[in-house]
Amino acid sequence: MYTPGELVVELVTDLWEMIVIIGTEVALADPLSAVAVAGGAAFITIAVVVFLYSAIGAVLAEVGITLPRIGDGQSS
Repeated sequence: MYTPGELVVELVTDLWEMIVIIGTEVALADPLSAVAVAGGAAFITIAVVVFLYSAIGAVLAEVGITLPRIGDGQSS
């Protein structure tokens, strides 16, 4: 059984190993794999950014600060 400190160290180590394996063995296997890895990374990044923008906007709305809404365009 892991202590909380050992668990964090193990997770960070495994995450680093996963990044190295995906970057060296999977993405460099052939050009199509590189495109697939880059596309997947872009999709996940965009999804995380949109979620964070929504979550931060919801928290700020509770205290009375409003962020511009995505897709509203310019107001006249």
